[in-house]
Amino acid sequence: MIRHCVVFTLQLPGSAEEQQAHLEKIKSLLENLPEQILELESMEVFFNCNPSEESTFMLQADVEDLEALSAYATHPDHVQIVNDLIKPYKVGRTCIDYKLHDHYPH
Repeated sequence: MIRHCVVFTLQLPGSAEEQQAHLEKIKSLLENLPEQILELESMEVFFNCNPSEESTFMLQADVEDLEALSAYATHPDHVQIVNDLIKPYKVGRTCIDYKLHDHYPH
């Protein structure tokens, strides 16, 4: 199992309420992707609550392997969300993909 974590920094226009509505739309659409993309085991989106940090939100997705990650990344439903709601406002992105292991006793 691979965990895919991405932290985005966005510069959104509009009022605080408009910005929050935009983020809620991103969250809703991303978290519904496991119903549309078979390779995607799970997806969670978290908003940054610390105003002294620049990052806007993080997504955490689980997939079986790197092939499944590629299938998710290039899936048209995912690409549309990125192109419509994230890419136009993106000023930063950091990603890490790591293998989830069973817990081993020390």
